[in-house]
Amino acid sequence: MCSHEQTAAPFCLAAGGEDPATGIKFPALVDGLTFVGAGVRVKYGFVKVYAVGAYVDPAETAALKGKSDDEICAALCDPGMQKTIRIVMNRSLSVDKYMAAINEAIHPRMNGKDLDTLDKFKAMNPPGELKEGDEMVMTLKGNTMNYRSSSGGIGQIQSEAFVRALADVYFGKDAVSPPAKVATIKGIKAL
Repeated sequence: MCSHEQTAAPFCLAAGGEDPATGIKFPALVDGLTFVGAGVRVKYGFVKVYAVGAYVDPAETAALKGKSDDEICAALCDPGMQKTIRIVMNRSLSVDKYMAAINEAIHPRMNGKDLDTLDKFKAMNPPGELKEGDEMVMTLKGNTMNYRSSSGGIGQIQSEAFVRALADVYFGKDAVSPPAKVATIKGIKAL
């Protein structure tokens, strides 16, 4: 079941959008997919770590018109639906801390399958510091995640367990950014 008690500001989808909590802007298109919503990832209750934006194919989501929030969440968590997650850092953070937080969220959702992909994912990121404004882009489809790191490096992971877990991190019951999930549901309904 989706839980989204928090509210999100409406976006002009054709022009892209902005995360209201950080002011980080998102373009209308990323990798050919359309912006549908953004929100902030907060840690420790007050630290605005990064903004996350979601992108989908409007033709693919047309079947979701009139569906409930729970049905939209289920579609977003389904590996068969293509989606892009764009993360933009709101503050500086070491790559190690960023990856530790992402892996902490993904690991339990993988149900013990393909756990070696977590090390592969970490290795796709250059060591050092992520700076405010750095971005990472993850496009999910089927059993494949295409990744673009903050340095522009390209990588790919092929694992349905990984793809399903990563989608659940952002669109599942316990999403790490409830505002992004709420905004994404609203954006899909507005397409």
